Amino acid sequence: MKPGWEDLDSRAAGLAGRLLDRSQLERLAAAADLAAVASGLEEAGFVLPSGGASEGPAALELAVRREAARRLALLARWSGPRAPMLAVIFEDEERRGLRVLIRGAVQGVPAASRLSGLLPTPRLPERALEELARQASPGAIGAMLSSWSHPFGHAILGAARGVRPDILQLELALNRAWAARAVAGVKGAGDALKAHVCRTLDLDNALTALTLALHGGESRADEHFLEGGELLDRRAFGRIAAGEAAAAAPAAAAEFHGTPYQAVLANLDEDWTGLEEALLAAHAAERHAAARRDPLGPAPVAAFALQQRLEVVRIGRSIWRAATRRSPSASMGGTR
Repeated sequence: MKPGWEDLDSRAAGLAGRLLDRSQLERLAAAADLAAVASGLEEAGFVLPSGGASEGPAALELAVRREAARRLALLARWSGPRAPMLAVIFEDEERRGLRVLIRGAVQGVPAASRLSGLLPTPRLPERALEELARQASPGAIGAMLSSWSHPFGHAILGAARGVRPDILQLELALNRAWAARAVAGVKGAGDALKAHVCRTLDLDNALTALTLALHGGESRADEHFLEGGELLDRRAFGRIAAGEAAAAAPAAAAEFHGTPYQAVLANLDEDWTGLEEALLAAHAAERHAAARRDPLGPAPVAAFALQQRLEVVRIGRSIWRAATRRSPSASMGGTR
């Protein structure tokens, strides 16, 4: 007998009710300084460091990520026999965080900076991410993950050979490892999780094809294609990735005809700023609509996970934007 989802759906609905609404997010985005952001977060129920805004933007962002991690941990504790099916959601967060850590290791980014925006999960909590961020190379990250029996450790180790590992190949190995586990993991899990994985792969392929086109195309671009999507096939992927950058977005938009993603891809800024966030927002909205149609299956859980990720991204952007602004008191020399 298949496990029911009603109790977990109730938890997801309760957690979704704590997410910031549009007006709250807009106020944070328009905040004059970091103190105003901190005040807005406190009003929304976030537990901030004792020094508040004076602790700096990284501390505020960490508080937001900790709250998101707490919510995901709550879902994990309640998942019970559904845990193997929900692994696709948690592992998706993990591979996204690992991609950032790998890039940071290759590019020599300071360890603390590598953690910005990363969302801890039950398997890779905050302390584990901090330890991974201190590693000097992708190979060391892969070795540490392997020592923890993490499923992505072997894939990273295999792609990290050589003096100067290639970031694209490392990310490809990580993406392939997740895709294989995700496609296998949702077999028998119902249409909602299959649709979630399918669309995630579609959007991954779109972003990869656009990135390859932006950097001059690649004759063997189709090697980066991930199987399992439905809107962007291998041939179209290769054509977009190996083509001119100016034609890439319109070509991708055509492949997503009739979906919310078409408008996102067709109306990009010249430098494609905010593309990933815009696609994430469209994906979260699509999964939310699916949850409304099927409120008793896994759709509400998948929708919440995407909404949670989007909230972390948007609040983080507001925090760092406010950190670059000067408060009115500072511009007047302060008050006594």
